[in-house]
Amino acid sequence: MASAKEEEELLKYFNKGSAVSRDIGDEKRDVQDNNAGVDWQEVIFNSLAVLGVLSALLASAIEDSFIVSFVGVICMIAAPAAAIKEIKLSDMESLRELMRRMKGEVKRIKNGNKKLEKENDELEKTIESLQEIEDSFEKIAEKQGQNVDTMVKLVEEFKKVQKEIEV
Repeated sequence: MASAKEEEELLKYFNKGSAVSRDIGDEKRDVQDNNAGVDWQEVIFNSLAVLGVLSALLASAIEDSFIVSFVGVICMIAAPAAAIKEIKLSDMESLRELMRRMKGEVKRIKNGNKKLEKENDELEKTIESLQEIEDSFEKIAEKQGQNVDTMVKLVEEFKKVQKEIEV
């Protein structure tokens, strides 16, 4: 399981988002995410836990009865335990949110990979057709080169024949 620091770094990454998927409304969301450390439910439950412990201590101090002391001790144990459970539950919710975001990111990357595969296939087809065109041009160039060589030989022979005729 990820440590708190790793979880925080992952949340920062997913809150920040990639440069490709960000848009204009993200700045407002970034400000809200920076204030999202503790929500109102955690504050209420933690305050109630502290209030429960303090009232148990006060009741035990005021009333010197076994029952009151016993209930006070139970309250002093149960209230912090409930607060700790609430914190763990909120951590689980943030992990679920992180998992949801990660699944969304994976889906986006898969879609991007599919798109790139299609573009790659199209580029390979284009390369094949360009290779065929290049081969055709090479054949034409070879023929023209041979024709030019033949033409040069014919011109040289013609010049020789003309010189012989003139002499």
